[in-house]
Order: sequence, then structure tokens, then C-alpha cells
Amino acid sequence: MATVQGMCKNCGSLVVFNDKEDKCECIFCNCVFDGEEAKAILENPQNYTFPNEVIPENKEAKKHYYATPVFTDPIPAAVKHDKVKNQTEVTKRNNEYEISPDDVKAPKKIVTIISCVSAVLCVIVLATSLPPFLSRRKLENAMKNRMPAVFDGIVQVDCSVDEDGMSNGFVLSGTHCQNVSVVTKDKLSEEDAISILNNYASVRSEELGNDKKNDISMKIYCDGGYYVASYSNNNGAQASFTENEAED
Repeated sequence: MATVQGMCKNCGSLVVFNDKEDKCECIFCNCVFDGEEAKAILENPQNYTFPNEVIPENKEAKKHYYATPVFTDPIPAAVKHDKVKNQTEVTKRNNEYEISPDDVKAPKKIVTIISCVSAVLCVIVLATSLPPFLSRRKLENAMKNRMPAVFDGIVQVDCSVDEDGMSNGFVLSGTHCQNVSVVTKDKLSEEDAISILNNYASVRSEELGNDKKNDISMKIYCDGGYYVASYSNNNGAQASFTENEAED
């Protein structure tokens, strides 16, 4: 009696069986088939396709094995089937040293501490950033409502707002609404620009409750160019005009 090697026609495992037996059986997938076929597959494995079908185990059948899995190209790695409710679950990990998120679990105490610290940081950020934001929005809304008085009797500026709450004829920016851009189709003099600057500074001082005005920077776009108006260190109002470049 001698042993013969073959290859399983179902899963591609190496099958070693008794040469006196006509049949051989794979211990991995329970496939029972002709021994001659197993030998023929081993000689030319590249000519075969291995279906890896789930075959129920026949406990009454005679066992004809020793068997060993093989992983030689072009034969795919042997697939081990877990038979749970007639379903096959294939578990594969590309690297045996690879760590998945499920392998690492932080202690509940650490998770609780991290969550509490994160919550405290969120509260601190809100407590420090929310009041200045609300204060700026309050000042901006108040200034928008009073902007018609800034231009009254000097220049025509569209002080209406669109659906998004944006002003059509001017833009206010900065923490204390210190940056102002104005658009008008009228022609302005230097005195007109300074008057607009003074009116704006007066209205803003009333809303802020202080006389600070040398931080104001105003740009007024008008017919022919634009004015840049501001206050010097001694609070003197000044305005400079820049003509539009002539078109070719």
C-alpha cells in the first residue's frame, strides 16, 4: 500500500490518499471524488477552476485522507468554511500583524475623561467667542438702521437691504464696524467725503458710547473715482481722491 498525492477539485487543497482506493476525500471541504481526477488536477492545476462550494459533511462516509492546504500560483489559497446555518463566512486579513480599530479599546474611564474635557473646551470657546460676536452683530444692525442719516443732504446712497440682509449701497466690516465702503453714482467733493466721515463717526460714537474714531477707514466710490477718508492721530479728518483710469 502506498500513498498518492492529488488536488481537491473543489477548494484546491492538496489531498494525500491510499493508492488502493478509487475515491479520495478532502478534509477541508468534504468533497469526495475520483482519485484519478485528483492526480490529473495536481499535474495541471492551471487548467482548472475551483468553485469552493459548501459541501455538507457525511459522517457515515469512509474517510480517505491525509490532506494539506497549498498556496501555489495560480491556485487560490484554500478557503476554510465555517458551517453556521448553511452559510459560509470567509474571514481574511491581509496582514497578520495588522491592527484594526476593533482590536484597540480604550478603558471607559479614559473615554469619559476625554468626553468631559472636550465638552469643557467647547463651553470655553463658546463663552469667549459668543459675546463679541453678539456685540458686533448688535452694533452692525444699529448702524445699518442709522446709515440714511449719515448721507442725508450730501449724497444719494441706496440704504436698502436684500433678502440676505446685505446692504445695497454700503458695507460695514470689522469688530467695531470701523471699515466702511460706500457706493454712489453722484459726484463728490473732498468736503462732501469728510462730511460723510464725520457723520458716520458721530453716529458710531453714540452707539459705542465713546468718542473713538481714529480707527475708522472709509472708502467712497463715486462718479469719476473714489475717496479714502480717515482720521489722523490728532483726530483731524482727511480725504484723498483717486481718479478712475481712462478707458481706451
